[in-house]
Amino acid sequence: MAQHIPAEVEQIAQAQQLGIPRREYDTWSPSSSPRSCSSMLKLIYPAIFILFICGLLAQWPQLSGGGVQSWQLALIIVFGSFIALIIWSRGGKATTKRFHVYLCSYGLLRLRYDHSDVQVIRWEQLEKIWRRVSTYYPEQEGGKKSYSCKYTIQRDDGIQFIFEGTSDLKDFGEIIEEEVIARFLPHVVELYDAGEPITFGKLTLSQQGVSNGKQYLSWDEITSIELIGDTLLINAWQQRGFAMRVLEIPNVCVLEALIERYHIDGKQADLAFRQPLDSKEQMIWRRRRSELRKRRIARHAQKP
Repeated sequence: MAQHIPAEVEQIAQAQQLGIPRREYDTWSPSSSPRSCSSMLKLIYPAIFILFICGLLAQWPQLSGGGVQSWQLALIIVFGSFIALIIWSRGGKATTKRFHVYLCSYGLLRLRYDHSDVQVIRWEQLEKIWRRVSTYYPEQEGGKKSYSCKYTIQRDDGIQFIFEGTSDLKDFGEIIEEEVIARFLPHVVELYDAGEPITFGKLTLSQQGVSNGKQYLSWDEITSIELIGDTLLINAWQQRGFAMRVLEIPNVCVLEALIERYHIDGKQADLAFRQPLDSKEQMIWRRRRSELRKRRIARHAQKP
């Protein structure tokens, strides 16, 4: 069923040369104002409190000689600490802003609820995307599987936009990732076929192997690459592999598409780049690893 898009939004999209807005999503984003008054208070008040304590300690002999009891000074310090803690917590309280985001023919249009704060991300401006999608089962919805989603999109000018929401936003993220794949996968495949290393944040993949910046595994050592929930697992033969959080991998959707293209993920088959099995023990070992992998995937799918 087609959504009703307000005429004012259609006018804004046309003015921004984004084409026709086709779908609307509700999202929110943490407010970022590093130089706001609250942020300044968060730094100033603790500093004032520290100076206050130092002054009391410096004047301790005079205060004690003047009849101020130790318990009174302790009460002043405790009370001052309590006030400073309240100011600190309130000054640094995070706030969120709610937005409407519209999928248009030529990009994204993000608006505040009052249609102010117009932000535009054109498809050709997509540079990086990070995702965090977790499942939960709310009791008020009869235990129905739901999603908590967070997508961070970076434009080619370096500006980042955060989109957070519930299950509806998962569809939004998948559409954006399709655009990212369409833009970057051809170039990534070209580099890979040419033997060049491809970098996804700290993860580097090439025809020789995979590295996370600390550990390197050649394809001869790797048994599978698999994505389970929010974790990317690199399993190795006769040694410990490594895992990375999906949230730490920019454009993980492009990595997934590359893995699927060359059939190097553990869900479809063992690595196409592996050498032939040269012993019965290796074949038995791989069968056991495959069974363990299937059990882990099944447990994750049933996890409440």
